[in-house]
Amino acid sequence: MTCVKQRVICRIETESGEVVTGENWCRNPQQTCPRAGFPSGEGYHLCREICDQVGHAEQVAVMNLRGRIPVRAVIEGHTYVCDDCEKALTEAGVQEIHVCDNNQELI
Repeated sequence: MTCVKQRVICRIETESGEVVTGENWCRNPQQTCPRAGFPSGEGYHLCREICDQVGHAEQVAVMNLRGRIPVRAVIEGHTYVCDDCEKALTEAGVQEIHVCDNNQELI
């Protein structure tokens, strides 16, 4: 099940044109977000500790690449990419990162 607070999807387009997806799903979903009341960008440790979230959508998409060569990433459902996710995408070889609202379709 995805995060109760916010569903984020990351789509990574590979060199061959394939699209690899990651979401911010939780193994222990909650009825109320444990980060409620925290400023944006804070309290992410609760996602791991309480919700048992593997990672943000971007991190999950990178894990799902499994050796494929990435070209660009599109993030939907959020307004920015956190530093850890930007680092993960860059280290995986993603050359372009786009953050869009849910009405845009870039991939």
